[in-house]
Amino acid sequence: MSDTAQAPEAGLTVSAVASRLGVAPATLRTWDRRYGVGPSDHSEGQHRRYTTRDLERLLLMRHAILQGYPPADAAKLALAEENAQDANAAETPSEPFRGLSLVSDDDDTNVVIDLEGPRASIRALNRASSMLDGQACDRIIGNLIERNGVVWTWINVLCPVLSMAGESWERTNSGIEVEHVLSESIINQFRVVTSALQEPTNAKPVLLAGAPNELHTLPLYVIAAGLAELNISARMFGARLPIEALSSAFDRVGPSAVVIWSQTRGTADAAVWEALTQMRHMPLLMAGGYGWQEEDLPQGIERGIDLQSTLLSLVAATGR
Repeated sequence: MSDTAQAPEAGLTVSAVASRLGVAPATLRTWDRRYGVGPSDHSEGQHRRYTTRDLERLLLMRHAILQGYPPADAAKLALAEENAQDANAAETPSEPFRGLSLVSDDDDTNVVIDLEGPRASIRALNRASSMLDGQACDRIIGNLIERNGVVWTWINVLCPVLSMAGESWERTNSGIEVEHVLSESIINQFRVVTSALQEPTNAKPVLLAGAPNELHTLPLYVIAAGLAELNISARMFGARLPIEALSSAFDRVGPSAVVIWSQTRGTADAAVWEALTQMRHMPLLMAGGYGWQEEDLPQGIERGIDLQSTLLSLVAATGR
């Protein structure tokens, strides 16, 4: 081998790529079979491996799905973007990604960020909430969602502002009213998104509920709004849904997926899953929140790692 020859790129397994994208390995295999976005490493006698280029293509596809594109169109956009980069046809991203950039963080998970940056929006929302001006908060959040979408707004603006409010309350033991104003405005604006959904693509809705002792429902509104933006309907059952009521709702709705949220370990009641896994109809069952521990979950229960991976799993469950 010459000094200038490059060693072959070490390929990524299906499981490794699935973990980075936050999807099931079966989803990757489906995307490969249906849309031609599978691994390109064809070493004879070995399993096919994903290259870095393959991973970048799938990241583009994932973000297009989260922006509202059906998987088939998202795959076409990702392939077109890749071809455009190969041909050096443009110095800026193609239309679906204009004004956006894909940036990796330390955990190898990718997020969408506004090139103008969210700092100004964070400052404005901090100022409005500190003045307990709910209407101003509504306007800021509503404009952000309209301009950037649910996922970007939640990750880049709302999470940081909520964290700041929570840290301030823990440090000073005051200001809980600021967090309440923020939460109400966030829920109001996410309800605007969900109520605007008129023609969902899924015949069977996604069921969203808090664990029997869980009071925190804000994350469920985030998921519902993210799904609505993707034209997927959900039924919200809110906080502290008793197991008997959950079983009844399950039978009556016949959902395509169920997400049970537990914010802390103290609200993670494994009896919920025991009840649901006895049902005849078995949709995707997802444990959302930090309360659920892997060792406490029955086999077959999927973990909702973050908003993006949760939405991708629910998209797949609804058959889009």
